[in-house]
Amino acid sequence: MVSEAIKPTTHAAHEQLASTEVLRGVVLQMHEAFPKVCLAWNLKSSMNKNWKILFERLDTDGSGRLDYDEFAGALAEVLKIDVPEDHLKALWAYVDHDKSALVSIEEFQHACYLLLLDEWPTLGEDRLSSICVVINDAAVHEFSKEGSGVMSGNWFQIFNKFDTDESGRLGFEELEGVARMRDPGLNLAQKDLSTHDLKGLWKAIDADCSGDVTVDEYMHFMKAHGPQMHQLTDYSKKMRGISLGEGPKVLPDLNDEEREAAEALPVAALRWVVLRMHDAFPKICLARVSASFDRGDPGTA
Repeated sequence: MVSEAIKPTTHAAHEQLASTEVLRGVVLQMHEAFPKVCLAWNLKSSMNKNWKILFERLDTDGSGRLDYDEFAGALAEVLKIDVPEDHLKALWAYVDHDKSALVSIEEFQHACYLLLLDEWPTLGEDRLSSICVVINDAAVHEFSKEGSGVMSGNWFQIFNKFDTDESGRLGFEELEGVARMRDPGLNLAQKDLSTHDLKGLWKAIDADCSGDVTVDEYMHFMKAHGPQMHQLTDYSKKMRGISLGEGPKVLPDLNDEEREAAEALPVAALRWVVLRMHDAFPKICLARVSASFDRGDPGTA
């Protein structure tokens, strides 16, 4: 993750002494080695956290920065991978964006993330919108099973389901993990949502290439591409018993603001409010009758 005070760099802004494919190949070698290292250290491997894990182990002076020799040694001695020296130096030149000869944890993991992200697909607007519909409908269907139903188009609720570490930020592993897993999860197989499309969605949401997505970034994207609370999808209409043909419109007598307010709470919560209102009516009616008796109104005797 890049510090919020510093605007993340883009792939095109980094020096390349070798092709992107060569640089990406080195990064992929390192990523393939990480699971074994993390297993030995009893840690969970994660695309955007692996470098932090490695740096913390190697940074014996606590400076948070490594030089080229320390980095080269880490690959050979810790990750135990063999990389041609010219490839390794080319990767270092790409990573050391400010040419300080020292690289921080944030610089390194961000540069490696950029190399991986560059290969991920760039999807068109229509495809992105259709993927958002798939995620929305799956969230409404799957999360209703656990009794904490998600309202169709309530992307804040859906974000909280994806944000498994409750950090207020979303990583690709969280997005992919919740999309694939069952109970609680979206239980989406490859045929429902391919890894290709999931990577394309992530690349579009993470427009600043920071490596993670804030709730504001996520909400802004979904507001532009996904179904909104007053725009029910076919699946949501079916679940509510609403005709998909030329039947009556959803909440036809409400304007957009009123319709959104009506959709802001789950049905169960709205029902609870109505029941509380009904419970209060007998007391109100009794009070009115008592007042009429006190005043001696006709017809109350």
